[in-house]
Amino acid sequence: MQELLALYRFALHSGDRRLAEALARALQSDPLLSRQADIHLQLQPRGPARWSSAAERAVAAALRRIDSTAR
Repeated sequence: MQELLALYRFALHSGDRRLAEALARALQSDPLLSRQADIHLQLQPRGPARWSSAAERAVAAALRRIDSTAR
């Protein structure tokens, strides 16, 4: 489980939107993984000093997906 979350964080940091979206779908399939991913995303630093604009868009898309499944 930790490896999947680590890969997801890597995809978000690197700006690999396609991989981040595929992993977000996988994480959504399990409520526990979805909650853990949400917690990890909230703890990640944000901003242009750390991420590219592509990474920012991937994070925003992932957060929207996670939020939509949490309701």
